[in-house]
Amino acid sequence: MKVKKEYIILAVVILALVTYLYFKRTDQLHYAIPQLSAVDAKSITRIELTAKGDTTTVARKDNAWYIEPKGYPADSSKVEKMLKAIGSLTLTEMVSDSENFARYELGDRDKITVKAYSKTDMVRQFDIGKAAPTSRHTFVRLPNSAKVYQARDSFRDDFLMNAAALRDRKVLTFNQDEIRKMSIAKGAQVITLTRSEPKPGNDGGDPPAAEAGWTDAQGREIPKLEADALLSSLYDLECAGYLDGLAKAGLGAPDLTVTLSGEKDYTLSLYAKQKDTFPATSSGSAYVFTLADYQIDNIRKSAETLFKKP
Repeated sequence: MKVKKEYIILAVVILALVTYLYFKRTDQLHYAIPQLSAVDAKSITRIELTAKGDTTTVARKDNAWYIEPKGYPADSSKVEKMLKAIGSLTLTEMVSDSENFARYELGDRDKITVKAYSKTDMVRQFDIGKAAPTSRHTFVRLPNSAKVYQARDSFRDDFLMNAAALRDRKVLTFNQDEIRKMSIAKGAQVITLTRSEPKPGNDGGDPPAAEAGWTDAQGREIPKLEADALLSSLYDLECAGYLDGLAKAGLGAPDLTVTLSGEKDYTLSLYAKQKDTFPATSSGSAYVFTLADYQIDNIRKSAETLFKKP
């Protein structure tokens, strides 16, 4: 009987504890976690990112994004990630109200402050800290609040951007199948390659007996792999960075120019070394840029291989 009584008392204590924890948690969730309204990403026209006292601003114009105040094109894929996080920001748990912000990388040294506007109206503001231990959440703060929350998803890296990181680095893009001719100019030397049509099968209805290849101005066949290597090295070309102190008009004559002709002409020019870097220009960018060393090596080696053909 005594043992049975002790079990009853223990059960009552456990039930009371569970009930207390449940209602305490329910009350905390009701009180501490704001329910943020969704923001339509399409309505956002400007985003400001502030970190370590520096502010980077991107603004929408004619369905494209530009970095203010100089109007450099922004990488739309990077902006889209920010828009998604801003629009769907969801707080899942309050983790602190002790103002120990440094612990969550929400102090002045580490935080990223995000402000999103629809025209002149601010539609979202919050501070971003480090990723939570779950790797599926991010610590955030709302304006004028000492509370630290976990927000759904890990998105700090999507906002860890300055103007240089946000610039669109795509400098040449084309459909490889549309290119019918390649011209390579090196000083006074110029070679032109034309893409030949595939040879038909025996009765005209069979698959082609040979793939489309390349021929030079004299009609001689050029190894397909060697010509395609140059074409591939220029496809969807992204630069390593921009040389904003240089203008296209002041670069002089290029060392090497490749012109691809299809529905229109696409060009890339490489120049002599200036200030420890090799400037480059293209028809796909209004700015002078530089390529990675391996990109320059691949382009030059492919061009040299074609120049050496008899």
